[in-house]
Amino acid sequence: TYTLSSNEVKRIRFDKSGVYVLQCEDWEEKVIIEDAIRLGGSEFRNIFTFDSNPWVLLSMKDRTYFYNRKTKEQYYENDIAPEVVLEVNKEYLLFGNKRNKDYALYSTEQRKIVKYLENVLLYKDMYIVYEKDDVLRLLYIYDGLKQESYKAKNYRLYDEQEILAFVNENDELCCYSLRTETLLSTPIKERFISFLSTPYVVLYNDDSFIIESLFNNIESLLS
Repeated sequence: TYTLSSNEVKRIRFDKSGVYVLQCEDWEEKVIIEDAIRLGGSEFRNIFTFDSNPWVLLSMKDRTYFYNRKTKEQYYENDIAPEVVLEVNKEYLLFGNKRNKDYALYSTEQRKIVKYLENVLLYKDMYIVYEKDDVLRLLYIYDGLKQESYKAKNYRLYDEQEILAFVNENDELCCYSLRTETLLSTPIKERFISFLSTPYVVLYNDDSFIIESLFNNIESLLS
């Protein structure tokens, strides 16, 4: 225990692991020093901690060290060295690198990679949207990794409404609700041009451009 008087400055060196108590009049704070963990001679990259997932990851150049804050469990994963680790929920993490949007879905309960995902567009604690082989894929994590797939020529993801809008192989304008898992398809008479950043679509017909709202489709999906 170290006791300090008012306005006193003291430099303290913690030489051993243990619990140290700092006191100053009516103020007290504990400092816990734990023994260091030997990580080997590999080059250290980064450390990752999360809000709901209890695992702390230390990413090395050729391995990853896992430490559970709640259970104090620890283990290594050799030949897994992610540059980016994103929290999905209490069970799943996304491993990736800084060069592209390709990720691996890692289960901390099974302690292994369960799925490889290419070009991740959006992830939440309930689903992941990604594109593989020119096909849009919706992976529902909460439902045993259930997956929906759609061929899409063009697409746009509207985060606020949780709507995935796309044009399918039959030239239909489709709105898919990620929240309700409902698909609404409408044939397009005009030529499709593009989706806008807000829920609108640009079409072309008879030498004129048409801007059409997707809100009718969205309201039908959410009602």
